[in-house]
Formats: sequence, structure tokens, C-alpha cells
Amino acid sequence: ENPVVSSSSTPPPPTNGSSDTSSSSSSIPVGLYLNDVWQYELNCTRYGDGPCEDSTWTLLNAGAFRGGCRVVLGRQLCTHPSERWHHGAALFKDSTMLIYGGFSQRCEDYCDDLWSFDLRDNSFMELQAIGSSRIGPGKRWKFSLVADGSRFYIFGGFRLWHGFAADNSEQNRW
Repeated sequence: ENPVVSSSSTPPPPTNGSSDTSSSSSSIPVGLYLNDVWQYELNCTRYGDGPCEDSTWTLLNAGAFRGGCRVVLGRQLCTHPSERWHHGAALFKDSTMLIYGGFSQRCEDYCDDLWSFDLRDNSFMELQAIGSSRIGPGKRWKFSLVADGSRFYIFGGFRLWHGFAADNSEQNRW
């Protein structure tokens, strides 16, 4: 269960780079890659170019370390998408956000999984597991993604070239 937690002025932490800052008494992670979901209300009271006066960032889902994955009967099941970066996300008319691709250590390189985040109950659901589909845009990151409310479209990006294979054609058909 992921309760909604309000924060008075703290935006999501930065996610560019990953390092540890150590001192003699503690180790503090800095710039971790995350899989949490935040919301910022744009319909609020503002003065000039200032931030919202009556609302700020709201944590919708705190995420789960390593995607909350566990092995059940020899199969890996995850409660969240793995921590990642350079992925695409789009919001749809049915109050869901789809998350595709990006780079994650769980994916071995670039990801090709598809996740849904339901804004009505702040929960994730895996729609397409890593490596489960031979049809589609394949493993990629740093691509452009746009949506029209009922479909999304992916253009370009980076993808590892593993030679000529049925699931990795030079024509990149899907």
C-alpha cells in the first residue's frame, strides 16, 4: 500500500547521476535513480513567477527498491517498474500513465517493458514484461514519445545492435 503523502515544499529529488557521499559516521546516497511518482498541481494560487501558495508536490507512489521484485515459483514478479532513466511516459484519458523503455540495471541494458500507473488508486501494473514481446519498438532509450490521449507514438532513440536476428531486424519493423 502506498499512501498519498503531502510535502510542503520538497520537490522530487534529482535523478541525474548516482553517487555516495560518505562521512566518518554515515553514508548518504546522492542522486539515485528512482521509480517513484510525484504530482504537482498547476491549478493553484500563484503570485508572479512564484511557486504555488496553497499546494505543492504530492507523492503518489513511493516506488520500490529494485522494482519490488521477488521470485515466485521460478518466475520474477515485480510490483513496480525498476528504477530507470531516459524512459518515456504519457498520460491517457482513462487516468493511466504508461511508462516504456529507458535504461535500467534490471533490463541488462535498455528496457522494452511497458507499465501502467493508475492515477485513481496510485498503483502499477506490468503490461509487457522485459523481453516478452518480439513485436514492438524493442529495447531503447532516449526516444521521443507523444500521446493523443488514447495512443502513444515512439520515434527514434538509442538501441543496442546485437547483429542480425529475427527479433532485431535491420529494418526495425514492429
